[in-house]
Amino acid sequence: MLTDSVVTNEDYARRAVELGHTVLSSCEHGTQGNYWQCSELAKQYGLRWRYVSEAYFVKDRREKDNANCHLILAAKTRKGIGDLNFALSEANISGYYYRPRVDLELLMALDPRDVFVTTACVGGVYKYGWEEAEKLILRMASHFRDSFMLEVQYHDTDKQREVNRFLLRLYRKHGIPLIMGTDSHFIYPEDAALRDQRLEANRIRYEDEGDWYMDYPSGAEAYRRFRQQGVLSDAQIREAMENTGVFLTFEDVEFDKSKKLPTIYPDLTQEERNQMYLSLVNEAFEAQTADMTAEEKAVRAEGVEYETNVVTSTNMSDYFLLDHEIVRRAVEKGGIITKTGRGSAPSYYTNSLLGLSSIDRFAIPVEMFPDRFISADRILSGSLPDIDMNIANREAGMEDVLPGGESVLRHCQRSR
Repeated sequence: MLTDSVVTNEDYARRAVELGHTVLSSCEHGTQGNYWQCSELAKQYGLRWRYVSEAYFVKDRREKDNANCHLILAAKTRKGIGDLNFALSEANISGYYYRPRVDLELLMALDPRDVFVTTACVGGVYKYGWEEAEKLILRMASHFRDSFMLEVQYHDTDKQREVNRFLLRLYRKHGIPLIMGTDSHFIYPEDAALRDQRLEANRIRYEDEGDWYMDYPSGAEAYRRFRQQGVLSDAQIREAMENTGVFLTFEDVEFDKSKKLPTIYPDLTQEERNQMYLSLVNEAFEAQTADMTAEEKAVRAEGVEYETNVVTSTNMSDYFLLDHEIVRRAVEKGGIITKTGRGSAPSYYTNSLLGLSSIDRFAIPVEMFPDRFISADRILSGSLPDIDMNIANREAGMEDVLPGGESVLRHCQRSR
């Protein structure tokens, strides 16, 4: 995600209420944004939340193509949220080249009943040239049908006029609807100076933003800007603005706040999985402490009892069973557990027993506190353990951990 904005999701929620708007989305460059936070803010401010991403698009994500054309992807249904989560995750896994990129293959796998698409800003498929852009747009329009629109924006630039004229030609020739888009990166015009400071601090330079409107205007001001731009007729401006109401037709999705953990033992009960976790820990504990003194063993036994009680009482066993299997398989294929630890995971002695860390917190001079990694209060409040575990070892070949040959990573993407 590019840090080129100086405002928060809550700033947008307040502005939406101020203007009488009713929808809040979590749209970000290349990601879904903080959609959990956005959905909570929508409830707080009486708005309807929508899952949206300004994705990066290329024709073939397996090619070294850094065109990174912008494309708006929005979920119309709960299923659409899961499908877009998967597509955007795949953009990072198999499509990453400078940016996480979706391609035609991923787009054509999306169901138009569940996903809505627009052509986004001047950074869209026009990067491939007008002729190729038309082919790509028509292919998308053919697949998504009523769930595809041509996005026109009101910037006072020659490039935006050129794009709008191109889209207007497709609108007249093929009947593809127009929809108004903005390119808001702050709320009020006076916020521009703050954003300039953010860009300078992050060493980001955009050469072509001189006459862009990057605030969050009222409908009347947006209409005035289109009139001043001089490309669309009054009727076309009104149509494009009214078509933004399509977001009101999408399904209102409420998140299930219960914790979702993938399991590699779906046929076992939670209690059985808890017992499997305990067996793995206890077996490793006996092996590791076999040559220790009674005192050394006793202090570790107390730590094991405390940590396993937290895990089993909060039903978090699957987290550790899954990581244990991932790392075991990775080591089997040549992976190495390093002598250093990242984050708070090494503070859990049982993580070393499960092979997730090589650090024994009882054998080092620095005191480590296991509650930094996981505590009952933390889990019951809705959080999960710190994720700084060694699961990056998926690169070592983890495509067959789950039953049926589905990888853990793909399973997690689809279950979100």
